[in-house]
Amino acid sequence: MYSFEKRLKAVELYFELGNNAALTVRRLGYPDVTSLAHWVDEYERNQSLHAQKHRYSKYSDEEKERAIQYYLKNGKNILQTVKVLGYPSRPLLKAWIKEYNPLEAERRCQIFKPHVRCTEEQQLQAVRESCRGDLTISEIAAIYNVTPSAVSIWRRKLLGEGRNQVMQKPPNEDKDSIQLKKEKLELEAEVEALRKEACRLQLENDVLKKAAELLKKIRASVLKNSPIEIRP
Repeated sequence: MYSFEKRLKAVELYFELGNNAALTVRRLGYPDVTSLAHWVDEYERNQSLHAQKHRYSKYSDEEKERAIQYYLKNGKNILQTVKVLGYPSRPLLKAWIKEYNPLEAERRCQIFKPHVRCTEEQQLQAVRESCRGDLTISEIAAIYNVTPSAVSIWRRKLLGEGRNQVMQKPPNEDKDSIQLKKEKLELEAEVEALRKEACRLQLENDVLKKAAELLKKIRASVLKNSPIEIRP
């Protein structure tokens, strides 16, 4: 759970960056795009965010420690831990694990990533991020809380049939990418021109070689005073 201050900071930065969720998450390092969308929606409806209330746990520190230790020593299986001990709920045990070892919780999130539905706008933004080349597919997937294969599917869908739609109105932040593509096309055209010039020069060289061979034959025939035999 994120504090009120962190949630408000994320929402304010989101608006400062022109409603760019991916860039906001990348700047702050939290949360995922879906959570940020919920915070923004709440802020726009209420002009504020709700403050978290302090929750008192009905479990003692000993019970909490026992649950965590059982989890760690028995295959790190949350479902089995809750089933054997009879407490707590799975979400609460996940929170205890995150509090005990944040890296362990992050690893579990990467392995058991929940199914997240992203809007078409979010998918489009993710594809644009991948086209810029600043982030890897895995990094973009982490920002949107999806699997890397999901981002790859979005790329195939939007850069295939929807390629023109994606590139019609690129945002200002994609100007560098557009410039690079323009330079690439210019270089490809220059390479093609050089290739054609090389072919022309090779053809001229072949013609000159044929002419030189013909002159040698003519000179030899004149010297021998014999009929000239010309072969194509």
